[in-house]
Amino acid sequence: MPSVDNRGVVDYSGMAVSATLEDNIAQFKDILGGMGTAKFRRVKNIHNNLDCCIVFLDGMTNGMLINDSVIRAAKNFRGQVERLDSLIEVCESEEESDIASLVDSVMYGDTLLFAEGYSHALVVNSKGFSARGVGEPDTEKALLGPREGFVEGLMANLSLLGKRLVTSDYKVDTMKIGTRTNTKVAICYLDSLVDASILEDVKARLEGVNTDGILDANYLIECIKDSPLSPFKTIGSTEKPDVAASRILEGRIIIVVDGSCMVITAPYTFEENFQSPDDYYLNFYYASCGRILRYVAFFLAFSLPAVYVALLTFHPEMIPSQIVHMLIATTNDVPFPTVVECLIMLVLFEILKETGMRASNKIGQSMGLLGGIVMGEAAVIAGIISAPMLIITAFAVMTGLLVPHLSTPILIFRFVSIIAAAIFGLIGFFVVFTVILVQICSLKSLGQWHASWEKGDGILRMPMWKMKGRPPYARDKVRR
Repeated sequence: MPSVDNRGVVDYSGMAVSATLEDNIAQFKDILGGMGTAKFRRVKNIHNNLDCCIVFLDGMTNGMLINDSVIRAAKNFRGQVERLDSLIEVCESEEESDIASLVDSVMYGDTLLFAEGYSHALVVNSKGFSARGVGEPDTEKALLGPREGFVEGLMANLSLLGKRLVTSDYKVDTMKIGTRTNTKVAICYLDSLVDASILEDVKARLEGVNTDGILDANYLIECIKDSPLSPFKTIGSTEKPDVAASRILEGRIIIVVDGSCMVITAPYTFEENFQSPDDYYLNFYYASCGRILRYVAFFLAFSLPAVYVALLTFHPEMIPSQIVHMLIATTNDVPFPTVVECLIMLVLFEILKETGMRASNKIGQSMGLLGGIVMGEAAVIAGIISAPMLIITAFAVMTGLLVPHLSTPILIFRFVSIIAAAIFGLIGFFVVFTVILVQICSLKSLGQWHASWEKGDGILRMPMWKMKGRPPYARDKVRR
């Protein structure tokens, strides 16, 4: 009899298939009785009178394969049945006698074949649930290079990786996570490059995840990341197979989660926040300039409003006199202090940004653009906001969009630095800036320093023939 664990989940471990067909049918009708999609198809061979029963879930299987290669084949098979797999005509099947494994298989879209007198069942790969086609990911648009993106199917994602890594050195380990969802997770790596201790650390962290279900890659990221309270990412992610393959070639590990179009990359370094897939498909001069702009944009995104507030509130003598007179003239009629004015505008822009992201594609971009222009201009004309403040805050928000992987720390430290600057001036800002640097330098990703640099691929993107180094944690440090 099945047992029930402390979470109320029925455990079928230790239960085996019976040699009596009717007992097996009754057993699985009891297990799948609450599912309206469960189908039980009795089949009798017309030549040797062998009684069979086929069990599957409607909507998750390939109906044509079941009809032609399982039902029809089992019904018309001639000869002596030495093995159950001789009854059918499919490329992938295996015998299984454990009830728990059979339940997992049928719930994942496989078909079970039971036969009278056999104390095991045949698991037939008949998965046929709907899946999104491979297309370009919206979050990682490419100017040049491959436009394929991961989808929500595990095997489809593994095939996108496998065709780029055609070598026996490429390994894939699988496991299931989630006590109720039993989500399949694949760990991909190159055996000759990956650090064995890092690989064992990844597997230990995944095995230690104790949750009801994993529905997306981000569920796992929050469970296995270092410094879980830090706003900075210590575990990476990507939707592009070419990016994931390049990470594997650097000695990193890729974690593919079934049902997610995002794969996890680890270890993750700070410099990856400023890298773009286009960097490797464009001229290295252009790519290097783009990276420098992203580093500058990251600094300006959180520092510009704070520095403006500090200078205007505490240090006007550091601003040229003509500019000071202009700023004073524009802020005289504004009813709010500079810091309140700044916070109002930033909150407004964040609302507009979220609205543009959450609204449908047809109106989202137009709503964000028109809303910013109309509301900003109306606020300036009404005297609620000064024109320089509108320019400063709009520019800060725009520069933050250049580094989307750092959107969370930018948002947090932007408001923290503004408040610190409003209280202590530039000293408060520099204290916050120091805290940010210390935070970045102290973080680790799977035990590796987050602020480590890869030779030839840091702030500047060197030519391909100069990029010979791998990260320090790769087993082979030099590309050959």
